[in-house]
Amino acid sequence: MSSEILIPLSLILSELTINSIKYAFDGFDVDEKVIKVSVDRFGKKLIIHYSDNGKGMPKDFDPNKSKGLGWMIVQSLTNQLDGKYELFNDNGMHFKLSFYI
Repeated sequence: MSSEILIPLSLILSELTINSIKYAFDGFDVDEKVIKVSVDRFGKKLIIHYSDNGKGMPKDFDPNKSKGLGWMIVQSLTNQLDGKYELFNDNGMHFKLSFYI
């Protein structure tokens, strides 16, 4: 992959990891704190699945309305990749990013 893909992708993953460390496990008791990243390729489509087993996103959280710098960065970098993402809770926070390479 080119640096035009790897740089925004690494920045997105870095921001998600920072958010997990700062917020996912704060005041949330789990035996083992887990962050997972998986990559799947379907032809020219790449899907990155990032998840943690923390407390998840607040129920009323809307990343499109967030004024937080972190989500603005994630959205901007996703747009830079011409990608789309899904954000949902399921025993923690899940973020799925898809884009074409």
